[in-house]
Amino acid sequence: MSPIEPLAQPDDSGPGLGASAGRAAVGRADERQSVENPPVERRQGERRARGSKARRRATGDDLRTAILAEARRVIATEGLSALSTRRVAQAVGCTATSIYIYFRSKDALLHAIIDEGMQALHTHLEAARGDLTATEGRVERLARAYVAFAFEHPTLYEVMFMLHPRQMERYPAEAYRRARQNIDALAAAIAEEDASPADLVGASTVWATLHGHVALWIAGRIDASISRETFIEGALALIRRRAH
Repeated sequence: MSPIEPLAQPDDSGPGLGASAGRAAVGRADERQSVENPPVERRQGERRARGSKARRRATGDDLRTAILAEARRVIATEGLSALSTRRVAQAVGCTATSIYIYFRSKDALLHAIIDEGMQALHTHLEAARGDLTATEGRVERLARAYVAFAFEHPTLYEVMFMLHPRQMERYPAEAYRRARQNIDALAAAIAEEDASPADLVGASTVWATLHGHVALWIAGRIDASISRETFIEGALALIRRRAH
């Protein structure tokens, strides 16, 4: 900031002229100070305007991605009850109406989050399968990967698997088919490891064992004297005994 110009001293040639010069100098100093140091309210407004302008740059696929990212952030940090289209719109710098261009409702936004979660889980499971020629231990590798994903994303997991269907619109058939890849991968691993036909019931039983343990742990329903590792190892022991 530039120093403010000193006030002019009164002129001895006449009191009127000296006072006038002093007032003029004060006016110039006040004007310069106003320019160099705008009021706090104006500075805050300008920052908000710049932030809003930067956020509004996201359009099309970028805006859709930003909406999903903010929705996931709200769910992960504050829970599902805190999610609203108005809040997401405010955070990404668009109107609530703009969200409906990409998601026709809050439930449609939830469906998209679940779909992304299911695809991320599938990628996680596929990576855990490893060498397709090494079938031994594949089921346990998938089981451990499933549990790791759940504990790494507990709130997302709750939305994916613990949100009752009655709490939202019917899940789209296409998204359901993508989600079904996860149980199919488990069924295929069991069939390969046990040298038996693919068994959806058996795969669902393994899944139920894992989900039951994960859900109870996330909900805080397990005795504090039991460690998470011990509890999950118990689930894996049950799964290992499935064929005996």
